[in-house]
Parts: sequence; C-alpha cells; structure tokens
Amino acid sequence: FPSRVVFAVVEQNLPGEPPCRPPSEECADNPEAALCKHLAMDRLRVHSMDARLARGPVPARHRADLLYEGEDFVLQIDAHMVFVAGWDSQLG
Repeated sequence: FPSRVVFAVVEQNLPGEPPCRPPSEECADNPEAALCKHLAMDRLRVHSMDARLARGPVPARHRADLLYEGEDFVLQIDAHMVFVAGWDSQLG
C-alpha cells in the first residue's frame, strides 16, 4: 500500500545550503520521478528551518508531530537512528 505512506520531514539547513534531497530532475520535466510523484500526491510534507535556530532533537520531533494529519499509523525516526536489516518484515 505505498499510496498510503506519507513522509513528514523537518529539514534543518544553514542559509545557502541546498535542500537535503532535491529531485534529481525538474518535476516539470519528469513528473514520474519518485520524489516528484510523492510531491504531486501530497505524500511529502516538509518543514524547512534555519539550522541556527535548531534547539535539539526534541523540538524538531515536536515540529514533525505538527505535520501529522490523522494517519492510522506513525513511525517517527531521525538522523540518529540505524535500522536492522529486515526490520519491517519482523513487525508482522
């Protein structure tokens, strides 16, 4: 059910830094590119902020919580986490 997956991102960059994951091509040129499809389907929510204003992981996680729009399930991760191979198949 990939169409039910939504990504909410809190991106903390310094002024002048590029976004963490810009589309590899312009979405107007290739609307079928993976990131462009998520953007077009409203499945990617991004809150960008100046990294100099960041106050640690807890406020960033709170900001990510504000991007929640009533989805049935939530998995919150951040850049400090490492996954074990096959973690998702072990859930069921």
